[in-house]
Amino acid sequence: MPDAPARLRPCVIAGETRPGDFCVVAAEGETVGRMYRVDSAQTETWAWFAHFGRSPAGRTSSREEAKRQFRAAWDARPR
Repeated sequence: MPDAPARLRPCVIAGETRPGDFCVVAAEGETVGRMYRVDSAQTETWAWFAHFGRSPAGRTSSREEAKRQFRAAWDARPR
């Protein structure tokens, strides 16, 4: 398992990308999760989920908080 999530890159699904939709990529290039803005007219909401452990996931009000929560899940994952 890679040491730490390193960056976000746009997700490509069926050849398409969408603003605010990112894959979480580890330093070794492995995709370890996804983070995306949920379309909502009322509030900004970001969802995230991971491809490790018991597949932790969450929702929050900002991309920065989603990144923080993802990192906490990464640090707590079984090794």
